[in-house]
Amino acid sequence: MFKRVLKVLGALTVAVLIFSSPVTIVHAAHNSAYYISAETDYNADEPIYIIGHKEPDTDTVCSSIAYASLLQTLNYNAKAVLPGKLNAETSYALQKFGVPVPESMNNAEGKQFILVDHSLYSQSISGMSSAKVLAVLDHHAMGDIKNSNPITYIAKPIGATASVVFYEFEAQKVKISQPIAGLLLSAICSDTIGLKSPTTTDYDRLAVKKLLKLSKVKELRAYTNELLEAGNIYNSLSPNELIHYDYKVYSVGTKRFGIGQLHSTNAAQLAALEKQLLPFMQDNFASLGVDMYFMMLTNLDSFSTKLVCFGDDALATAQKAFGQDSDTIILPKAVSRKKQVAPTLQKALQ
Repeated sequence: MFKRVLKVLGALTVAVLIFSSPVTIVHAAHNSAYYISAETDYNADEPIYIIGHKEPDTDTVCSSIAYASLLQTLNYNAKAVLPGKLNAETSYALQKFGVPVPESMNNAEGKQFILVDHSLYSQSISGMSSAKVLAVLDHHAMGDIKNSNPITYIAKPIGATASVVFYEFEAQKVKISQPIAGLLLSAICSDTIGLKSPTTTDYDRLAVKKLLKLSKVKELRAYTNELLEAGNIYNSLSPNELIHYDYKVYSVGTKRFGIGQLHSTNAAQLAALEKQLLPFMQDNFASLGVDMYFMMLTNLDSFSTKLVCFGDDALATAQKAFGQDSDTIILPKAVSRKKQVAPTLQKALQ
């Protein structure tokens, strides 16, 4: 029985991304292997749930669906699940490419998972500390997810988790269907703002070049604008929905802080959103359960961000982090929470 399990598990191979060129990545992938192995206490009789972070965005949802599709092709009992309410941008991508919305899940206890686009318990659904985590695919800094057994951990400093998933398809020599290509393209466009974000790498660009053909999307910039416009429904959201729309929680020592992000090409809309959020946050900050909350109001026309701070020491922390004395924190050419804002705030709190 044990040999049979190992034989099944041995089917899954991974790309070792050797950062010399995108072509080298794909070539090297075919010569290396990894396993969702018996060492992880993997149960072949139970489904593997593929799940992203809470307050799900396009990268986390589309990467989950795509990776589940790959594992299904490799004869794993894999299923993508949704860790929260689907946002308008992601809903648009799923509808455009004819992909059903995954079932929702809000408690992980007793189940087995592969996590995508995160590796922090604070960003996972409840019960994850009592679940089996078999693997992580991510593009962020290493988090606090841990198991008593070894797990597969693939985290690359590239623009989107969807790019990591794309190279997993390449490594397995599995053809990407048009719908899955469309989802992966949407995720990379969303997380890199159409390859304009400073998080973008050559690996993302090569993935997008191939995914454009596979998805039959004709023009990257036009589709990126189409996708972002579909997601701009801020005027129809309540203040509570706005602060949770694109929101992640981080921990540094005993401190917990959240970062939300709203983006638009319309400066007037961003100003109106700030005016709407200020009184709400003053009255409801305690309900967030964090010590500090930072809202990134990102202008995609000027590629700059206004950082609005809530909570004791939040403004002082931002001033220290970004070397500013003003009560108004403006971050020129800063659009990436992952690369340009979160690490700088974390360093200031250490």
